[in-house]
Amino acid sequence: MAKTNKMVTGLIAGAAMGAVAGLLFAPKSGKESRQIVAARANKLRNKV
Repeated sequence: MAKTNKMVTGLIAGAAMGAVAGLLFAPKSGKESRQIVAARANKLRNKV
């Protein structure tokens, strides 16, 4: 059980770090990136 919790925590942390790295190295400006992320988050929120 403890191994499963560590694995899930590691996967979530890795995904979060990957998302942050993707935003930092994105070729678009910060304003454009935030608009895209906000639009995708709204679409996902509407689906849920």
